[in-house]
Amino acid sequence: MTARSEGSTILLVESDTGEAKSRKTKLENFGYDVIIAHSGEEAVEAVSSRHDIDLILMDINTGSYIDRSQGILKGNDVPVLFLVAGSETGVFEKTGEIPSYGYIVKDSGMSVFDAGIKSALRLFTTLKEENLEKEALRESEERLSLAMDASEHGYWDWNIENDTIYFSPNYYRMLGYEPGDLAGHHENWENILHPHDKETTLPVIRKCINSGEAFSENIRLKHKDGSWKWISSRGKPCEFNSNGKATRAVGVYVDVDSQVRAEQDNITLTHRVNAGLRIGNLAWWEMHLPSGKVIFDDTKAEMLGFTPERFSTFEDFTSLLHPDDIEIAMQAMRDYLDGNVDVYDVEYRIRTADGTYKYFRDVGGITERNADTGDIRVIGIVQDVTRRKKAEDSLKNAYNEKKELLRELQHRAKNSFATIESLMRLKSRAVSNPDAKDTIEELRVRVHAIAELYSMLYDTGTPGLVNLGEYCKKITTPMAGLTDKVEFITETENIQSNTR
Repeated sequence: MTARSEGSTILLVESDTGEAKSRKTKLENFGYDVIIAHSGEEAVEAVSSRHDIDLILMDINTGSYIDRSQGILKGNDVPVLFLVAGSETGVFEKTGEIPSYGYIVKDSGMSVFDAGIKSALRLFTTLKEENLEKEALRESEERLSLAMDASEHGYWDWNIENDTIYFSPNYYRMLGYEPGDLAGHHENWENILHPHDKETTLPVIRKCINSGEAFSENIRLKHKDGSWKWISSRGKPCEFNSNGKATRAVGVYVDVDSQVRAEQDNITLTHRVNAGLRIGNLAWWEMHLPSGKVIFDDTKAEMLGFTPERFSTFEDFTSLLHPDDIEIAMQAMRDYLDGNVDVYDVEYRIRTADGTYKYFRDVGGITERNADTGDIRVIGIVQDVTRRKKAEDSLKNAYNEKKELLRELQHRAKNSFATIESLMRLKSRAVSNPDAKDTIEELRVRVHAIAELYSMLYDTGTPGLVNLGEYCKKITTPMAGLTDKVEFITETENIQSNTR
């Protein structure tokens, strides 16, 4: 807004008609638009009905001027300039309650009138701009305060020269205090700062203040209940003296206690998970299809003796697979993606940095699928099972060795039984005594029965069980040869008997 002079509209309040007309003519000659009001009522009506009046020029002795002026100005923001007689006394007492922008002696020349009017208009404009700036500042501070309260933030203003700090009400509330409970001095603030932060964070803040740089640090302040609360302190010096030294700094406090504690819990959990994975020779991986991009735990690369930078797509891993295992691994993934199996689960050999092979087991599944693009994300776990596979191979080799030994023992035992039977058969033929012959034959049949049992146990591969039906069929024929007086009829069921 700029002050108007020529072309401004003036309301001239003058009860003397002749004086009013004369003054109006002179003012119009200076470029002003003039409206005359001969009474207070006319003045009030003019101001109320028109909004283009820039200034009121009023005779101070026109009737009840105070009541009239207040009535004219009520609800209207218009400067008032009083006309006074040169010898008049008590002017200020008469207008003490009225906002006045100056006084002009009635018999002054028009140049004085013109200068007085211009001065009043400039003063009015200046004051109005200042009021607007103050109101804008007040509204801005109110909005800032409301925003800080809504976001549970607080702000501070530190006068570094006299070491006093203003803290907003929300600063006190976030620490459990009422506004004003803590005196606004830097020393008091340090008293509630965590001892560790005094040694580490405080020097950083001081360095930034001294260098004029902004800072953002998480600190711990003592709550009224004695606990420590994480606060994000952000600020910056904003005023400096002639030597460039900061004299004032402002900033905000943000309650980040829940966030920091959640981050700390997450770090602890991540450490535990990573420790467990390393102890179990496990590593996680993530693959995006169809791009083939992979994200993985560094441990997976370390298991193979490579740096993580060695791998970026799944082909970087499959290129290390043992030639005999490539198709096995690829088919396992195809079967899973095609829905033939519920989970991707495969074991394979993979080459390490030193050229040897390790056994890995991969288990994974789809965790995210984009129905529009067809993109999928597969997450899984890989485990180094080399030790287990070596143990399995050792057991398999030991089993095969024992199996070969058992086969050799069975072969020798079978030959031994056959030799005994043959010798007993020869002996039976050599003796002439019938009783001795019968005894030898009976013993031979028993040996044969034992040999058959031994063979059955070996041949069936179940050394603890024998089929009694089959066993009885095998031993009844040689028993029938012991006598011609007994007829054997064998009808058996499939009965399993534990030989132990």
